[in-house]
Amino acid sequence: KLIAEDDLTVLGKTILSELAVTGDITSGLIVVGSTDSSISTLAGPLRLQTGPDAGDIEAFGGKIVMTADGSVVVEKTVKADKVVARAFTVLGADTVALESTGSAMLTDPTLQKQSTVGTAVIPAGQTEIFIDNLNIDANSKIFITATTSTEGQSLIVSEKSVGRAKITIDTAVTSDITFDYWIVGVE
Repeated sequence: KLIAEDDLTVLGKTILSELAVTGDITSGLIVVGSTDSSISTLAGPLRLQTGPDAGDIEAFGGKIVMTADGSVVVEKTVKADKVVARAFTVLGADTVALESTGSAMLTDPTLQKQSTVGTAVIPAGQTEIFIDNLNIDANSKIFITATTSTEGQSLIVSEKSVGRAKITIDTAVTSDITFDYWIVGVE
């Protein structure tokens, strides 16, 4: 057991099996703060995993993962004042179903995940169809793009409620109208 009542200076390599520090730790330009639970750098950006074989960085038990390829995977919600991207992709029904397999989501309908995009059809001779989706509520915005002829009819989102939207046309047509939809939640 070594007790130093004043400064201790070691000029060579030091190997310790256990270390307890009651104050800040300074190593070169890095400071580990003991009172504010911080890691700071005194110059330039703080860099993590800079080596050629660097692995992923996980936080909160894997709920946030920054991967070595530059991706960020977040288990819950990302909130930001602004998002700027070159591309935007929405998980489709097949991907959402694969991610839900084997979880409680398949047995508890209140927890089921559904895609916010899909395709629906207003059958020939009909003037309405309902889209049932847990992502829909009265404040949702539903964007519709016809992928077949509408015979001049406009597709209308005529009703929205929790879990359901009604899509209508004014007059029945002679062939099926197929359309894609995208549900966007509004807070």
